[in-house]
Amino acid sequence: MKKFQLFIAAVGLTLSLSAINVQAQCPIVPFAVVELFTSQGCSYCPAADVALNTVIAAEKTSGRNVICIAEHVTYWNSQWFDPFSDAQFSPRQTVYCQYMGVQKGTPEAFVNGKMVITPSPTVSSINSAINTQIAKAATAGVCLTLQSGANDPVLNVSYDLSGAYAGNNLIVCLVEDNLVSKPNNGENAGATLNESGVSRVFKVTSISNATGTVSITPPANCVRANSQLVAYVQNPTTMAIYGATRGVDLGTATTGMQETADLSGINIYPNPATSFVTVAGKSNANVRYSISNVLGEEIKSGIIASNSTDFNERISVVDLSNGMYFLKVLHGDTSITKMLNKQ
Repeated sequence: MKKFQLFIAAVGLTLSLSAINVQAQCPIVPFAVVELFTSQGCSYCPAADVALNTVIAAEKTSGRNVICIAEHVTYWNSQWFDPFSDAQFSPRQTVYCQYMGVQKGTPEAFVNGKMVITPSPTVSSINSAINTQIAKAATAGVCLTLQSGANDPVLNVSYDLSGAYAGNNLIVCLVEDNLVSKPNNGENAGATLNESGVSRVFKVTSISNATGTVSITPPANCVRANSQLVAYVQNPTTMAIYGATRGVDLGTATTGMQETADLSGINIYPNPATSFVTVAGKSNANVRYSISNVLGEEIKSGIIASNSTDFNERISVVDLSNGMYFLKVLHGDTSITKMLNKQ
């Protein structure tokens, strides 16, 4: 009888905690941020650009928290002016190179501000670095919400941070895929260049609070259906990156599909669970999940990828001790909590 009473008490505590904690903290999710320093004026860069394109295409459906940014430098602009070059990127690359003790050049990639891939990054070398970094625990959570219309002249983006964000910078970047250029001068004259993950707006903000708003003005020729907003927290001195998010896909809104998630129809099974639990529901956007114990302490969290209509994600619970937990699924400001019995 006492065991039964304790069980009921635990369930009651869990439900009361979940009712109080409606606005969940932004989850801290493993990540990999790949920054490729490149230029349309460099003959070695197109091969690295294609490699990055391949990685980007694969990661779109992987469900992993991987961000790829092509940062076009200005120091090759003497013969051909790279239309995507940004004066921020040459000094940014210099800091990376000085801190890691490598020579500056293109193409050159850095992953999570901790690993360098040089010379000539390939699909294999980029994937190897991603797999190494995404296996490590993140220390900051980053969440973005688009507060304006995806086609508005200025995009107002709110952010919500958790974990190790104090004293660091928040980078919010508008990246665009499927760009095609044909230089008529310079080392790539006559070539057709296909580029994805290209930085169109790169905004660095010193973090003063866990929440705030950043305004992004896309270039007039930016195709928003091919663009997304990504963000990450970075130490301005060591350049180490602590957390990141794939952010907001502008293409979802520009096709007339607003991001929606029917959390009321969430199903979790098997329950009780022993080694894994499957979370299934309807959503055209990625959702987040968190698993907490009966004291309200978060045990694990992550991102569940949508295939544009629904999601069906297996989450390992092997590492959880037997007992009662609550599993929360979140999209924007909406969340739903389900009881999970681990046996």
